[in-house]
Amino acid sequence: MYGSIIYEMSGKKIYSLLKRARLNILFFFLIVAVASVFRLTNLDLMEFKIDEASNLFLASRLINDQSILPAGTATSIGILNPPFFIYFLIPITFVSQDPKFAAFIIALINCLSIGFLYLVINKYYGQKLAVITSLLIALSPWSILFSRKIWPPDLVLPFAVVIFYSLHKIILEKNTKFWIVLIASLVLLFQLDLIYVFFSFLLMFFLLLSKVKVKIKFIFIGLIIGTIPLLPYFQYQIKSSCSDCNIITSIDKKLAVQRSPSIFIKPFQIVNQGDFATHILGNDILSFNEKFSLVSKLKVIYYLEYILIMLGTLIFWLKYSKFRFLTYTVICIPIAYFIFRIKPSIHYFVVLMPFMTIFVGTALEYAISLRKSVLALASFFVFLSIIVYSFIYNFSFFSLIKTNQGAAGDYGTAFNKTYSLANNYYSSYKDRKDYKQIILAGYIPPYIMHGSSSFAEMMYPIEQTEEELESLEKDLKMIPVNPISIHKLTSFYTKNVSTLTLDKLREKKKIILSYNIVYEEALSIYLQKNYKKQYAGGITPFTFEYPQHWQLVESHENNTIEVSDENNTFYIEKILPAQIDSEAYKNEVPNAEFVEVLDRKIKKINETSYSPFDINGIYYLVKYKKNNNIKVMSEIFYSFRMK
Repeated sequence: MYGSIIYEMSGKKIYSLLKRARLNILFFFLIVAVASVFRLTNLDLMEFKIDEASNLFLASRLINDQSILPAGTATSIGILNPPFFIYFLIPITFVSQDPKFAAFIIALINCLSIGFLYLVINKYYGQKLAVITSLLIALSPWSILFSRKIWPPDLVLPFAVVIFYSLHKIILEKNTKFWIVLIASLVLLFQLDLIYVFFSFLLMFFLLLSKVKVKIKFIFIGLIIGTIPLLPYFQYQIKSSCSDCNIITSIDKKLAVQRSPSIFIKPFQIVNQGDFATHILGNDILSFNEKFSLVSKLKVIYYLEYILIMLGTLIFWLKYSKFRFLTYTVICIPIAYFIFRIKPSIHYFVVLMPFMTIFVGTALEYAISLRKSVLALASFFVFLSIIVYSFIYNFSFFSLIKTNQGAAGDYGTAFNKTYSLANNYYSSYKDRKDYKQIILAGYIPPYIMHGSSSFAEMMYPIEQTEEELESLEKDLKMIPVNPISIHKLTSFYTKNVSTLTLDKLREKKKIILSYNIVYEEALSIYLQKNYKKQYAGGITPFTFEYPQHWQLVESHENNTIEVSDENNTFYIEKILPAQIDSEAYKNEVPNAEFVEVLDRKIKKINETSYSPFDINGIYYLVKYKKNNNIKVMSEIFYSFRMK
């Protein structure tokens, strides 16, 4: 009798468990499918600019028989990023160098992560909160944007989900082995973007304050695992006498001048589409509002989430006391950014996305659970409205991107358009093995490769380039558009720019047209270094340099140029032959010896004006006021060059 009862009870339990498992699997695939709608489709319209191309360019080095680099791209302050994201991309490039494939893999990982988030929340908090939270994050515009391109922040969400899961395994299940996963994930997280060191530090700080059981051995193992990708980075820094140390010591100069209160709004905005249209669409927001006027007007629905976040944070704090440290971490992130004068960029808050969304879900789940109440019905309607509106908003956004082939804001031109243009432009290289790499290099402007930067020093060591100079020039003579060759030459010649460097480049660009790009980069560095500007207007066929703080007034009506500060005035006037007695200047050396002519006149520096000199039959009168800075005036004269 008892055996049959036990059998019956265990049978019911097994059936219940199987039924629940089937339901969880169903919801998992449903959530992944919803997340996939806007992540895995239209990848030809993805955002693809300098950063995305640079990451894939570095990752493709190995497949093109080049060495693996010890670091990634440079941060906004000039410090080299750790190489973890590049190492992640390397295996992908061996399957395909097509940017769409890399973006697909990253998007797929994000979709699966959202599905996994559902499973985690369902296990520890219940199905209702799991469904609400996972659907909200699956359709969040910012979440979608930061999950379908080739950029380190696009892997932040998956790491945040793993961190979230590890915390629950440690705290609720007392599984101390998950300290390995937690610590390794936190260390790898800030390797995606150094800004996330704030999150890693604050989370660990508040976690340890909560008196959680610590296992030093597992923490140490986690540190070792997380640090492994950093070893080449550390080795390079030691070898190069810490090329980034000077930047780090002067980091105060790189921070924002003023603390921005708007930084406290960003955690709220990351959950929905706050500031999305303005930032991403730019000037196209007008056409978006016009074309999708109803969608634009209904964005007030998203503002309800701001209230839900605050209520949800409080409810979460009260209801889940063991995880109060999560609320402290989320609250303190913008405070830390504010204190350290961090620029309020939206992607700095991607790591908070799952936690902020859980807070929203907590508020909705609490209200919906109030059975037979008007509030419950209203809350369910709010949730449904957010989901439906999010779907419509994302659909409208990608429709505009498809129509305009991009957006005028930070999104830029869509991938399919720029990549097609690049393929046509570099078609001469199609038979080369590094053809795909050349296309990627074309996205990277030469100023990124200035020789004084840590990135250029790592990419193209000056000694190596010096050995390749002859072959590089030969390559540019044959096909004058190879961006890799231009990058190498730019890095080489902009390492230490002098007047001799500029003179050499002027001669080289007469023979090889591509050298003009290198020259312009070197000139810009020289001018900046010496606090100068260059006149390159249309009144004269020659250029000249003048102090950066001087004002230049150009009058096409009077054919005059005047550069001056409070005490000095330098004046040039274009004079037609009929205005002067040209006989006095018939013996002047013509255009070809322009510089030498000026040199002879400059020797008379004590004079206040120079006789007009002839360039192709047009005369130019140069003057300066008495008692001026003779040194500065002579520097201006000596900088005269034909365009």
